[in-house]
Amino acid sequence: QLSTPGVVSDYFHLSLPCAVVRPESFAIVYVNGAKIPAAAIRAVHPSAMAVGVYSAVAKQDFLKEMHAINANIVFVRHALAPGYGDPINFDINDCETQRNLNIQGIKQSRNLGNYFKKQTIIFSDIFTSQWCRCIDTAKEMGLENWLAIPELNSFYQNRFKKSDIMEKLNYRLNSVKEDELLLMITHQVVISEVTKISPPSGGIVIYNHKTKKALTIDLK
Repeated sequence: QLSTPGVVSDYFHLSLPCAVVRPESFAIVYVNGAKIPAAAIRAVHPSAMAVGVYSAVAKQDFLKEMHAINANIVFVRHALAPGYGDPINFDINDCETQRNLNIQGIKQSRNLGNYFKKQTIIFSDIFTSQWCRCIDTAKEMGLENWLAIPELNSFYQNRFKKSDIMEKLNYRLNSVKEDELLLMITHQVVISEVTKISPPSGGIVIYNHKTKKALTIDLK
């Protein structure tokens, strides 16, 4: 089955225009019409990125990076959910009409949860998009007392109006107090719009809403 351009397969998140065919247990990647073995995708283009199941270990010292920019927002992109966009019959209240976490995405979420537990961080508030894959990421991370809010919803495919989303989100961000630390589980387009960083599935971006400084936390 030929996927749409920019697809996320069960095993790879490709950040350049491409197509993936997954016969049985392996993948064939087509880039600009050329057939490339999926295992060699990193060599195809610098912007190509393979996504695996992260461990609960980061390449950097999380608290040190947080202090470096006085971050008060931690953005997490929802974990791996194969596909591209959402179906035509998308309904935000019906998970069966949405792109959802696969087995890798569930494992990725649990490892993210373990990572944050190891940091012994206490979040003032935890928010998630109303999309099922974001809510499920929060659940699988083992988070409690989270709240799904519309200002973290995706505006990709124009399901929601970008200007409305960003106006509400910026208002919330600007209301964050200096002694607060928020965790926000959302979508690539939202994180990119705020921080100018496009994280992979399950990626972490820390952010200071006053200085606009942002850093990526890379998990191994």
